Order: sequence, then C-alpha cells, then structure tokens
Amino acid sequence: MDLTKHQRRPRLELKLRHHPDNLHALYRESEDPVERSRWHAIWLRFGAPAPQMNRATGHSIPEVAQTLGYSTRWVRDTLHRYNQGKPMADLRHQNPGQPPLLPP
Repeated sequence: MDLTKHQRRPRLELKLRHHPDNLHALYRESEDPVERSRWHAIWLRFGAPAPQMNRATGHSIPEVAQTLGYSTRWVRDTLHRYNQGKPMADLRHQNPGQPPLLPP
C-alpha cells in the first residue's frame, strides 16, 4: 500500500466471526500467552465497552495499543490475522524443526 505524505490509512473493517461476548471468553480461556494477547486486542477493539467515548462497543486502535503496551502496527496486524482466519496461537512452539543429520 503506497501512501503519499498526508494520506490516511484506509479504515480497517473486521469480518466478525464471533459474537462480541464470545471474544471475551476466548481471551479469558486462552492458555497460550501470545494467543491471549491477540484475543484481548480483538475483544478490546470490537467487544469491550468504551463509555468514555459514547460508543456502544470497542476502543480505537491507538487506545488498544496503549492499553496492551503494543504498537498500533501490532494491533492492525492482529486484526488482519483475524480477518484472514489465521490461528491466534503462536505456532512456533509446535514446529519440531529439522530432523537431525546424524543417526542416533
């Protein structure tokens, strides 16, 4: 995406596959810390109430980033990951790696 100097990013639309109430449950029940952070970001963005802004649900991306201590880029990447249907878990732990070169 090529943006000129003063262009804004396009609005990120979410393809909500879970009910907002279920997002909180997914966040609370997750045991993997990476997965938990990702579900927390999605819940804050689209499920958590934000009464200070008179919005029915959700916080802005910068508010989510500040609350969780991540960058806005990380939050946007997490939302894109959710839209694409990719798993929220950290799959690096499930990678067994390359087999040994020498037999045992």
